[in-house]
Amino acid sequence: MARRKRRKTTKRPKRTFPKVFLCPKCGKRSIRVKVLKEKGSADIQCGSCKLSESVRAHILTDPIDAYHEFLDNYSKTH
Repeated sequence: MARRKRRKTTKRPKRTFPKVFLCPKCGKRSIRVKVLKEKGSADIQCGSCKLSESVRAHILTDPIDAYHEFLDNYSKTH
């Protein structure tokens, strides 16, 4: 009797979120987000134009969540 052929499984790489984001003011990819979970805030700062802001964060907040909240606040004021 012949053996059954096994189907090869391919592993897909896990997608990761970016660590550096686009600045809405200068348009460069230079926004860094630091989430301070013990303080309950996230500090957002642009490395080129020095735009900075602090937004509220909680235990489950990721840097991308804080960045999008920052974008919402920035678009309301400008």
